[in-house]
Amino acid sequence: HEDGDLQLNREFTRYFADLERGWMGIDPRSKPHLAKCFGLAPSARDPEFYEAFNPQLVGQVLSPDRKAKIAAKLKEKDPNGVFMNKFVTTLLELPPYPKLFGKALDQKRFQT
Repeated sequence: HEDGDLQLNREFTRYFADLERGWMGIDPRSKPHLAKCFGLAPSARDPEFYEAFNPQLVGQVLSPDRKAKIAAKLKEKDPNGVFMNKFVTTLLELPPYPKLFGKALDQKRFQT
């Protein structure tokens, strides 16, 4: 049963990686909608598994000025990092979020 789930997960992530690249290949100016952006790419640990939030793919979605605006708003509205996750930190090219929930964020994280 576990092997079947793993295979299904591999097929699912590869399908969405191909779909995402197709959307972005329509026009060089096209960027995925944030709700549709997964940045799926082969995992370093298992190339058969496509892992979400690849920094090189997701980091290209927003322009540097847009990243700076969002990071400034996060610093203001979410200083404790309650809404930080791997997607947000990858999208904004910030250091990884703290592993402990509720730990105050280092303010350097928000500097761009």
